[in-house]
Amino acid sequence: MKIEFDDLSLIIRTGLAALRSPKTAHRLLQQVPARIRASVLLDNLFQKGAAVAHREPGGLEQFFDNKQGRGIQKWRHYFDIYERHFGKFVGKEVHVVEVGVASGGSLEMWRNYFGEKCYVYGIDINPACKKFETNGVKIFIGDQGDRNFWQRLKAEIPFVDILIDDGSHIPEHQIVTLEEMLPHVSPNGVYLCEDIEKQHPPHPLLSYLAPVVEELHLLTFAPGDDSSYLTGLPNGLQSSISSIHFYPFVVVVEKRRSAILRSDKRGAEWL
Repeated sequence: MKIEFDDLSLIIRTGLAALRSPKTAHRLLQQVPARIRASVLLDNLFQKGAAVAHREPGGLEQFFDNKQGRGIQKWRHYFDIYERHFGKFVGKEVHVVEVGVASGGSLEMWRNYFGEKCYVYGIDINPACKKFETNGVKIFIGDQGDRNFWQRLKAEIPFVDILIDDGSHIPEHQIVTLEEMLPHVSPNGVYLCEDIEKQHPPHPLLSYLAPVVEELHLLTFAPGDDSSYLTGLPNGLQSSISSIHFYPFVVVVEKRRSAILRSDKRGAEWL
């Protein structure tokens, strides 16, 4: 069995945590067996080799391939992710916040994809990006790592359906953006963070999200259950979050309109 660098890093962090907080050390220690078992799964998957399949590009990717003028740079697999999570907003009124304007090409892409009812709010630290304002596109200049900036922005943009973080790619900035803006995203809305490119483990944003994922799976029984069903008592996270998706370099969080955690039974014959 091979122990990867991530596993050794976790063991070392556990030892250091033991000097500061036994409770934290115990939580980290519980992760070690699972991480070692996961390394075996990874070895098996790597031995299978990469799958190659033909795919037809969707509308966003076709726009990208035919793009002239203002530049866009994207990982190819992002387009399927966008269409999977953003497709429900096409043709409807939708308010999109994109962190990271750069050359302004993606602002045009979102307007083309969602339609004339799309309002895009671009955020960048570079004042030169202000020139990309046009009909349906408004630019805000600020630092995404500055919580005061986000407070001012939320006062000006009361309604956000989609937030795309393609900004500084600094993990702390990504975490601040998530903390400030996820509660501000509307029910049924989507938060998407790009370019979570892990080069030196552990990635702070992924470590941050680990207990959030655990909380999403927490089951607390509600009073009054009977033999016909089980009802879970949603916690604060389950009441507002529908799902969390992990893709290569991307995390997507989908909000929910309402939380109902109920397991029903049907049929008359039971073993």
